Amino acid sequence: NAYKMTLALYRSTKGRRSAAYLELIAKIDARRALPIIQSALDQKDDPMHQSGAFRAAAYSNDPSLKMRVRKLHESMYVIVRRAVAFALSEWGLKEDGDLLKALARDRSMGVRTEALTALGRLGVAPKLLKSYAIYGSDEATAEAAAKSWMSGDARLTVTAPLQLLSSTFAGVRKSAIKAITDHQIEACPALIKEVLNVEPIYPEHLQVLSQLWRYCDDTFMTY
Repeated sequence: NAYKMTLALYRSTKGRRSAAYLELIAKIDARRALPIIQSALDQKDDPMHQSGAFRAAAYSNDPSLKMRVRKLHESMYVIVRRAVAFALSEWGLKEDGDLLKALARDRSMGVRTEALTALGRLGVAPKLLKSYAIYGSDEATAEAAAKSWMSGDARLTVTAPLQLLSSTFAGVRKSAIKAITDHQIEACPALIKEVLNVEPIYPEHLQVLSQLWRYCDDTFMTY
């Protein structure tokens, strides 16, 4: 069957492929794969293999396994810390919010983006997401934060996504477009004021205005 075939492939490979097969084994039958995952977690001299175990653990509901994963959020290996963030995201437990906030401040961009995406899935830490979205030092981090921020209650008003239109990062600006256009005519006064006063004007400003023009043309003429 699929489990046995994938297990054989896992045992016959090493490195990245082995890690990928381990994750697939857990997707097929996490309970059956539990001893294999636990054994792989002990491979401290092989961070690639160990990271596969963390990603595999994401599909398990075993409490002791979850505890082991959480304890290694400060691993010296970037690939392991990122896999921990992935597992926490898949579990979707708000109680893991503090660990994810710590990982969102990681020195590795890959770990930060994984953790920020997870925070959005959990619907927690909106202030942290806003801060990274607006003031993030690199585009990948800022974009991940912006998408997560816009997936929550921040999109319920037009004020929050409008702040993102002035970002220097194109990915951040694009993440705000739908959140603004969803407000339709309600977005017009604030949007037009932004377009007339902001410097510089980015393509996304004009894209949003174009999409909402049928709602905003009368408002525009009053300015």
